[in-house]
Amino acid sequence: MQPTTTRLFFLFLVVAVLSGCAVVEKVLLVPEEDGKVSYSGKLTKQQVFKTVGEVAEELKIPAWSNEITYSNLSEGIIETGNFSKTNVMGIRLKAQVYSEKTVVEVTVKGVGPYYSKLALKEALNSYMSVLQKRLTEQSIAPGSLPKSP
Repeated sequence: MQPTTTRLFFLFLVVAVLSGCAVVEKVLLVPEEDGKVSYSGKLTKQQVFKTVGEVAEELKIPAWSNEITYSNLSEGIIETGNFSKTNVMGIRLKAQVYSEKTVVEVTVKGVGPYYSKLALKEALNSYMSVLQKRLTEQSIAPGSLPKSP
């Protein structure tokens, strides 16, 4: 290595060690996939939030973290597998419910052997498919439709 390259390498190494590897995750671009699921305005934020959490806990995908580690209804955020922490193995989820937009924004990321865009895309598609189905079923359930005069 040339002197400048060597210095940059050691500087990067020192920053990575001092930051607890948080910088490494951002610099190395841990793969993430994002998507959105729309839902009927007939559903309340609480109903959608509950469904988002249930689907996250019930989904059966290899390496999927089913444990909800953060849940805040007022923010509309649910996370699994310590989503915001770095160097956590497996596929993790962050979902945010926006009642004014009637949309759920979903992000999945993976570390370890699951460090692959394809695996994350499949996990995201599976989650969003089940979530969309459940939200649609809830919005057309007999008790959710307005009564005709």
